[in-house]
Amino acid sequence: MSIRELASVDGEIAPTRESTVSLPDDGLYRGDGVFEVIRLYGGRPFALTEHLDRIERSAAAIELALERETIERELEALIAEGGTEDGQLRIVLTRGGRRVLLTEELPPRGATVRLATVTYSPSVILDGVKSLSYAANMQATRIAIARGADEALLVRPDGPVLEAPTSAIFWVSASGALRTPSLEAGILESITRAHIVR
Repeated sequence: MSIRELASVDGEIAPTRESTVSLPDDGLYRGDGVFEVIRLYGGRPFALTEHLDRIERSAAAIELALERETIERELEALIAEGGTEDGQLRIVLTRGGRRVLLTEELPPRGATVRLATVTYSPSVILDGVKSLSYAANMQATRIAIARGADEALLVRPDGPVLEAPTSAIFWVSASGALRTPSLEAGILESITRAHIVR
């Protein structure tokens, strides 16, 4: 069974395809906003507090007003209507003041993932910010797919491995240790990565 795809736009819940956002909004016009995507297990969000903490940090970094209590209240209502299936929860906050919360199907993934390296230079000004300016990440995925892979592995021009466009990266070293790139390399502080490291 599939999760019900619903959207809460400024607190009004409706089927996603029937929902609208009023314009103008620099979140759409210029990618000026922040977002989070949270895995739902049985309809319940994984590490919700940590994700809300991170969206607060991202919003503060770009001077975007955020009312956490309002978001929490609207999330609770959306989750209650979303059902008990696995899926994901997306939170989008725009410069125009929109709060868009969505329950979504999980993206299709196989048992394995083929990676292609794509050279990527992170912008220091947005380090640690999960902003709506994700066009470079999505283009990296398209480049990797054109090379016959499923996903990109972002690598800095000077060689260090960073992350995938929407995933943290781990590997097992020759000594058998589990490794992951340092946050100082310019990667996003992934909630799942932090749980695995702990």
